[in-house]
Amino acid sequence: MRLLFVCAEVPTPQHIRSYGILQALAGRGHQITVVCNVAPGTHHAIADLWERGIHVLAVAQGQNEQRRSMVRALTSRLPLAVASVCNPRLLASIRDEVASGDYAVAHISGLAASGLGQALGDMPTVLDAGTCASLTLNRRSREGWQQSIRAALGIVRTRRHEGEYGATYRRIIASSPDDAWALAMLAGHYGTHSPGIHVVPTPIAPDAQVSSILTLREQESLLLCSDKASRAQATLRLAESVMPQIWRQRADVKLLVAGPLPAPLRRSSAEPRIISIGSNNPQAVGRATIALAPDGSESADSALHALSCGTPLIASHMIGRALAGGDGRTMLLADEPTKQARAV
Repeated sequence: MRLLFVCAEVPTPQHIRSYGILQALAGRGHQITVVCNVAPGTHHAIADLWERGIHVLAVAQGQNEQRRSMVRALTSRLPLAVASVCNPRLLASIRDEVASGDYAVAHISGLAASGLGQALGDMPTVLDAGTCASLTLNRRSREGWQQSIRAALGIVRTRRHEGEYGATYRRIIASSPDDAWALAMLAGHYGTHSPGIHVVPTPIAPDAQVSSILTLREQESLLLCSDKASRAQATLRLAESVMPQIWRQRADVKLLVAGPLPAPLRRSSAEPRIISIGSNNPQAVGRATIALAPDGSESADSALHALSCGTPLIASHMIGRALAGGDGRTMLLADEPTKQARAV
């Protein structure tokens, strides 16, 4: 079957869900063309997909086009992440590909790419909503006044856009039951047709896994599993309320963060046991002693990646529901800081 895979940017192992689904589809023998924007430094990722037999049509934007896209995003009723992706060159490339290829179905990957369906015409299309961004923003708005202000700037547009998915797409999938439920509630609120929203768990690409047998684990190390948008707040919460309780019992435990540390932890007087290991470090998941996933379902893919590498996981109940886990052996569930510290 010929599939058109539409996404905001080139899928890489860091895009756990889109990359995993793409590899799973390719592994079933489907002929796939990926259409996406291209960013500097992604040529290796494009070459990797080509080597796997996946055709990639990557559309570059010049600086002037990027500025115009940002202006359109600011004046649009769409969420900024959606409007900034819907640039004319990418839309035209999708239309040309639809016209030139005999595709059976299109797959649109994630919220950011969800505005690109307008270029597909009558082609049968599946929207992979992944997580419900409105649910994530609503949860973040309760994390303090700064987070509340940030969430308020985007939540109205995001709720409306996700609530109107059903007006454009008849086939929608989500990554967890909580996300599917939230998307269905938004569809009902905005009075759009609510198709059956099916739950499709995130597959993990085999080459993204790290063998725990062949990997020497770093003792007394905890790895934070969190999506990019939640990482700073999650790091601060762990630093303030969880790690001090752990350090009272085990002073040598380190917290590893896959990405830059938030500003308060980058100061010279900051805690040296909280360490940034860089955002592009797939081996770190297989080296950590335990993974911590304290956020909502938006971080479930990162938590799933840790489990696939054989790393024991301490997760929030929301992530436990998203992964249908919590057996007490590979995954413990805890929401309160004291319970999280005791679980370690």
